[in-house]
Amino acid sequence: MVFHGEEGLSLDSSSDMGSGFEGPEKNLELDFRRRNSKIASFLSVSQERWSEILSYAQCSILSRIASDKLIAYLLSESSLFVFDEKIILKTCGRTTLLRTIPSLLALAEELDFCVDFVRYSRPFFLYPSAQTYPHDSFDSEVQFLEKFFRGHSYTLGAMDGKTAWHLYVADQSEKYSSEQTFEIIMFDLDSEAVSHFFKSKDYQSGLETLEGSGLKSLLPCEEITRYDAYNFDPCGFSLNVVNDDIYYTIHITPESHCSYASLECNAIIEDFTSLLMNTLKLLKPKKYCVVFFADSDAPAACVKQPLQWSCSKELGYQQFGEVTFVRMHENFGEYCAQVCSFMRCEDEFLFTPESESTQDLDVKFLSCSSNGVPQPLDVLLQVSKRFGAEWFSSDHPLETKLKKLKSISHRPLLFIDLGGIYQNFIKLQKVVSSSCRYSVRCNPDPAILRLLYELGVQLTVSSRSEVEHLIRNDISLSNVVFCSPMLKLSSVQRILKTYSFGMVTVSEDVLEECISKELSQILREVSVELSLGSDEFDTSSAFERLEYKLKLAKKLGLKIVSVNISQLESEFLLQNIERLCNILKLFSRVSVVVSGSLQLLEDSSLSRDVDCNSPTKKLVSLLKLRSVSLVLNADSLLLCNNQMMAVSVIARQESSEKDASELKVDKYYISEGVFGAFHELLTESVDNLYPYPLIERKSGEVSFCSIYGPSGDCLDHIWSGVLPVLDIHDYIFFPKIGSFLSLGLREFNDFSRKVDTRYLVTFE
Repeated sequence: MVFHGEEGLSLDSSSDMGSGFEGPEKNLELDFRRRNSKIASFLSVSQERWSEILSYAQCSILSRIASDKLIAYLLSESSLFVFDEKIILKTCGRTTLLRTIPSLLALAEELDFCVDFVRYSRPFFLYPSAQTYPHDSFDSEVQFLEKFFRGHSYTLGAMDGKTAWHLYVADQSEKYSSEQTFEIIMFDLDSEAVSHFFKSKDYQSGLETLEGSGLKSLLPCEEITRYDAYNFDPCGFSLNVVNDDIYYTIHITPESHCSYASLECNAIIEDFTSLLMNTLKLLKPKKYCVVFFADSDAPAACVKQPLQWSCSKELGYQQFGEVTFVRMHENFGEYCAQVCSFMRCEDEFLFTPESESTQDLDVKFLSCSSNGVPQPLDVLLQVSKRFGAEWFSSDHPLETKLKKLKSISHRPLLFIDLGGIYQNFIKLQKVVSSSCRYSVRCNPDPAILRLLYELGVQLTVSSRSEVEHLIRNDISLSNVVFCSPMLKLSSVQRILKTYSFGMVTVSEDVLEECISKELSQILREVSVELSLGSDEFDTSSAFERLEYKLKLAKKLGLKIVSVNISQLESEFLLQNIERLCNILKLFSRVSVVVSGSLQLLEDSSLSRDVDCNSPTKKLVSLLKLRSVSLVLNADSLLLCNNQMMAVSVIARQESSEKDASELKVDKYYISEGVFGAFHELLTESVDNLYPYPLIERKSGEVSFCSIYGPSGDCLDHIWSGVLPVLDIHDYIFFPKIGSFLSLGLREFNDFSRKVDTRYLVTFE
């Protein structure tokens, strides 16, 4: 669903802004339950009573069809569906749908019903200034609804910067439900496809139009199916279809400057893909949006896959952003909403910063970085050029450029600072004076891997997929360590037979099995690292185990070149430093792999060092004094503070609540979460996230907000704090997102998500 930048602009910029018909519909669903065993039904209400109620919405009844479970009224502006205990009212144009609520509630009271569930939803209006209260804004609509119900409001964005879908839900349900609603709304329809919907001699009746236009091919065709179609003068078409308790409704506005069509149904199917594809092939819209609502037990509930979201790619459509997904936890089960927008590829907008020439390297940066270490700087220059990194000085930071974005795809934007990673490497070299090690699973980004590999950092892999990822990126395995102590012996054997690594890490358990296994022969041909595990119940035995395992490895004829003690606490190692060194003296040329917390100072100047008071720093210093060769596990240290992300607000849950400081309390859903770029938040807290909006609102209003990822899952919480009040599509910038970025976790709840990655080099 795509509009121009603000509500109220026509889909065709050449058209008269005020002359179009408001095709997008307002949609109200009211579900009721009986207060007692009294037999009552909305199906018993007369047409005259419904006409009286609809007068408050400024629309009238044209015709009706019915089954034993459902009555469908075709209206002058859309449709009314009446069930035994439910009412669905859908109106377009300048109707005042919400004004029917007092009359509907009065009718329910007469029948001894109470409200069970309320849903009101609509897209952006094309001509909002033509709407009257309470539809003059979504805020007004929510305030009106809150006079009668207590619910939650959401604004779901399509992430193309052009539209949003408004939703209000009040759920008092005391039972599980399996209902679902599927809707397609379409804009800029093909002129030939909609030519059937101008009144002509070819089609005298609505049913003739239904047959001649091909719309009937989209619908069920059974003996019990009833059709009600209407041709408007001079143009326009409406259709209701009833099949037992299933309804379909189609409404089409064919005029070129405001062409619009919608199809909605509650069909009991698990996959709507074929319905979507056939509709698109028939009406050929340039832009469309899919909306799906479902209860937790629905056949195509949101925890499954209601359709192949990218299926229309073969028809030339481009998905804009991600599937906007909100899971609403209420009294019984869940109520879910999904929204996603598409447009033809020729209209695609891509993220492109304002065109500026890449800055020349700053002399200050060159002189500072190249002092004594010219080779690493050459590596940085080559890698930054290879991956198209842009250079930024502290006088012209990235945030300045982001605020000048001209057109955006509203995908998450990940920024990786190769210059910052380089500077962290230089700092660590001053501390360790030997090798650093980096785990590919920390962040498998090709530019990061290439930079670290060329700088001489040892890369560690723990699975076949990580090995193949390195090979695809033309990285030799000669300086790669295969380190997977948790793999079964058979898996280790298969991988070592297939690939030739510079070194293999062997756990204590695998070493024991080597006594009588074929693996011992394979390991004799490579350099071996012994990994010492941490026994939380008997830490004191660590060095007895180490000495025994080293002697066993020597007996087996293995070439032990290092000992990995990174699982042991730095404090414990400090207390036993002499004992460790005495054991290592028994074996020549054995290096030690350690890890720990080294706090790199945030000042990016290379003249700065690390925090000298940390246990790891003390351990490293003591081992160096004893001439022990060191390797530092430096995953998070190398990436520290060098990954940033700009994400767009895709949904907003508004609240009338206030916190202790009298600040408004809001929830925002953004286009990336913990099942992707913020993966580190699943296992540990990331300090100093400090998000802030890239667009400053003139109102200056702030709220206490909680930010969640797009999955709607309760684990997908990212941050809570005070921010300026945000609108849909506003960008939030996270200057730090932690070190670990699991690009393998790009799918959750069947949503495939994409991140645009940009590389930069910052310098003073």
